[in-house]
Amino acid sequence: MSKNIVRYGLMSTASIGLSAHLPASRESKNSEIVSVSSRDPIKAESTAKEHSIERWYGSYGEQLKDPDMDAVINSLPNSMHCDWTIKAAEAGKHILCEKPLAVTAEECQRMIDAANANNVILVEGFTHRWNPHLRKARDLISKGEIGRVSTIDASLCSTASDPEGKISFSRELAGGSLWFMGCYAVYAARFVMMEEPVRVHGVAYDSGNWGVDTTFSGIMEFDSGTIANISSSFEQPFRCQISIDGSKGRIEIPGMFDDSGPII
Repeated sequence: MSKNIVRYGLMSTASIGLSAHLPASRESKNSEIVSVSSRDPIKAESTAKEHSIERWYGSYGEQLKDPDMDAVINSLPNSMHCDWTIKAAEAGKHILCEKPLAVTAEECQRMIDAANANNVILVEGFTHRWNPHLRKARDLISKGEIGRVSTIDASLCSTASDPEGKISFSRELAGGSLWFMGCYAVYAARFVMMEEPVRVHGVAYDSGNWGVDTTFSGIMEFDSGTIANISSSFEQPFRCQISIDGSKGRIEIPGMFDDSGPII
């Protein structure tokens, strides 16, 4: 790293990288996106030119050989997170991996082991831990302000248009409403409780024979006795909320992604 600036490479031309990570890096004083890669060289080149990215690569492996890149942003489909995160770690690159980190606990452990073995940092791309409302809720719960928490309800749902060909509806690429949206609700509940569930239950429904869940409902049980209800769906009007009920009060965050919105 030079001049305390982390030089990132966008691994894939996925919209999250171009619409979220790229503008964020340009607003940052210590981050810079210096390259983008795709399995399609023409797409990589056109994306780099369109977004004024310095370098482009026609393969992910080629990008990892770049000596002037400190880290990668892995925004590949969920099913590819594990393999390319491990390859990035073995190439000596730090990794910011989009959520969910992986699709099995075994994959997660392999990724963590690879990062530790190669002395690089691996971060999962959830922003909840910096969200002021969720941090406030976490603080209130830890101080006992709402008493013992009995239930949590967290959800992220939206209506998907033109699902044909979308990664989120692909079984092979580990799509589905839980992986794409419900994981935010799962993380939020774990974050505010500052503990991990000891039992989980879930029911999924596939409305179009896609091979993935288009609607998911789950329960997480915590050792403290708290029960968290998790919902995600591609077939409901948008909502992204969490409510937390305790013996002495209730916390509501109607917009988990809206830092300027209310916390009740």
